[in-house]
Amino acid sequence: MLRSYRVVAAAVLVLGLLGSVLYAKDWAGSARSSAEQSDQAEIDATIAQLQAGFDRYERALNSEKALLAASGGHVSFAAFQTFYEAMNITVNFPGMQGMGLVRVVADHEQAAFVAAARADGRPGFALAPPGVRPESYVMLYNEPSAFLGTSWGYDIGTNPTMRPSMERASDTGEASLSGKAVLSIDLDLPVDEQPVGLAMWSPIYETGADTSTVQGRRAGLEGFVSTPFRAQDFLSYFVGAGSTMGVQLFDSSAAAENLLAASPPGFSAAGETTTATLEVGGRSWVALFGPLPGTPPATYWHGPAAALTVGVALSAMLAALLWMYGARAQHRAETAFALASAAAEMKLSRDEAVSATRAKS
Repeated sequence: MLRSYRVVAAAVLVLGLLGSVLYAKDWAGSARSSAEQSDQAEIDATIAQLQAGFDRYERALNSEKALLAASGGHVSFAAFQTFYEAMNITVNFPGMQGMGLVRVVADHEQAAFVAAARADGRPGFALAPPGVRPESYVMLYNEPSAFLGTSWGYDIGTNPTMRPSMERASDTGEASLSGKAVLSIDLDLPVDEQPVGLAMWSPIYETGADTSTVQGRRAGLEGFVSTPFRAQDFLSYFVGAGSTMGVQLFDSSAAAENLLAASPPGFSAAGETTTATLEVGGRSWVALFGPLPGTPPATYWHGPAAALTVGVALSAMLAALLWMYGARAQHRAETAFALASAAAEMKLSRDEAVSATRAKS
């Protein structure tokens, strides 16, 4: 029975090692899950901030639409400038580069449209590019005129990047985003320094138009309110400071040619990355998140490794103590047995000698 101490010590060692490993593994799993939940919360917050930024820009365009509705659909050049200044977009709508008004002009209406614009305080107003088109999407106003006035009279519908988003806005009745473009204010920059620009359009319909169907919306379309902005400005303004992750923002898919912006500027996601999608303005934006440069690799084993080391050491110590005490007990038992056997032999020898002596006498 005493020899079973070896089995007990071995069992304690094996069970202790197994328990330590399982405990450390469970701890590491919990730590990893907690870290992943924290990262996901930050990703969700960033996506929510970007959506809030889009909604904020849309509210600015809705204010412009309200101005038009209150003015019976017509706003003078001077009134539009006053409205723009009152909006104070630099403070209230950071990232927006301006606000514009586009009118749908049929070919037979062009002469009267140009004449009215010139009479409203802009004698040099003219349509561009030249050519006969059944219908044009003409930029009537675009403030601040000091920077965006060169776009007056331009038929945005001739721009293959802008027209699809304008038609989507017209057909859906909702604000729509363009694809990647270069804003007019950035055209003078070297090509490799031109930032990615975007435009948001929100449709305007005639009073009483049937906006319940696509056909009705197309027939009743009067124009668009718009705002241009740079993708990098948008991302920088609406991504919270102090983020522990960087993000790249793409249009449609995470391909290099679809890159819109990155935060911090120039960031390129590498290593362990997470992808999130944002449906905004009729487009799918893909956000690719990754650790910021210089961030040490995520590790979840510092605490668990220490616990594992302690568990193994304690298991080994307990097993060794059991083995030592068991061995000592075994040794004492064997010694006691040997002494008892010797005493019994001596007694037997003595008894035999006494019996022999008695027999002789």
